[in-house]
Amino acid sequence: MEILFLIGGIVVGLVMSRFIFRTPLIGSLRVDRSDPNSEPYIFLEIERGGAELLKHSDRVLLNVKLEDYIPQK
Repeated sequence: MEILFLIGGIVVGLVMSRFIFRTPLIGSLRVDRSDPNSEPYIFLEIERGGAELLKHSDRVLLNVKLEDYIPQK
């Protein structure tokens, strides 16, 4: 019976820590490799309200988008 309480406490602790220590998503990092003769261009796209989170957070989360905007012939 005690092992069930131990496992239940571990599960509840993991779930609570997931909500307490979550990293906010503020936008995306877009990588454009459309020019094969140069290094990739990197753009930071911050969502509305993300600048305030960026100023006040130690850690943030970004989505990475690999998109080429100049078509190759």
